[in-house]
Formats: sequence, C-alpha cells, structure tokens
Amino acid sequence: MTNLLRTTIAAQYTYALVHKGDQPQLVAGKPWERVRFEVVASDEAGLWDATGNQFVVPEGVNLVRLTGQIVFSHGERGARQVLITKNSALFDCYPAQNGAAFKGTTPDMNVSSPPLKVKQGDTFQLHAWAVKSRWAKRPAEIYGNGGTWFSMEVLA
Repeated sequence: MTNLLRTTIAAQYTYALVHKGDQPQLVAGKPWERVRFEVVASDEAGLWDATGNQFVVPEGVNLVRLTGQIVFSHGERGARQVLITKNSALFDCYPAQNGAAFKGTTPDMNVSSPPLKVKQGDTFQLHAWAVKSRWAKRPAEIYGNGGTWFSMEVLA
C-alpha cells in the first residue's frame, strides 16, 4: 500500500462510539427494547442522535459497518436476543444473536454487520429482548459501565 493511499484512508476514516451509562436498563420481556446510551465516547462526525438513541447517516456517506454489545444482568434464566435495526425495521443482512441466560452468568452478546450500503437519513438502532423463564423472579437488566456499547464506522 502506498503512503498516499494510507494517508487518504486515514483522513477519511471516521466512527462514533457510545456507551450505556451506569444506570441499568430494565428489559421487561417486550420484543425489541431499544437500548438507551447516555455516554458518547467519540463522535467527530455527528453520527449519534441522542434523542432517538440511534445513529443517523449524514450526507455523503454510502457505506457503513455497525457493531454493538450488550451485557445483560446475571442471576435470571431465560432467553436473550440482541439485534440491530435499520430505520426501526429488519433489513437484509441484519445482525442478530440469540442465546440462553443461565443463573450466575452475564450473557454478553455481540453483533456486527457486514459493510452496508446506506443513504442519507438512514438510522440504526441497537435492540435487546429478554424472555424470562417461568422460574425468573425479576426482569432482566442491561448493564452499563463500559460493557454495553454501540458503534458505527463510516467506510465510504
């Protein structure tokens, strides 16, 4: 790779990263609870919409990659799901992960998209779903403290 190409790639690369704050978020068993993020770790390009808890594609961006992680509370059994939606709906190649929650563990779940073609105004949200088992005594929570995060990389 030439030095000019390296410089061009480095100059164009941008991303945004948000974290869940210290307050846990209850996930009461309804499908697709949108995760709330209170801490903006990096967002030089203004990609994050804090009011809508979502990334918004700005003008001139046509390719992105999204990654997110949720750390659920431990101690309650059931099922957990994490997924990323586009414009509040499923889309071709949407990232999702499903898994069981076991007593005494934090089911950490990470999802990542392939490079996605986008247009100005497209939005992306990170959602969680926690299905309680019949033996669970309380609803699941999403933990913060750096373990729950969401990012968008601008690729072109």
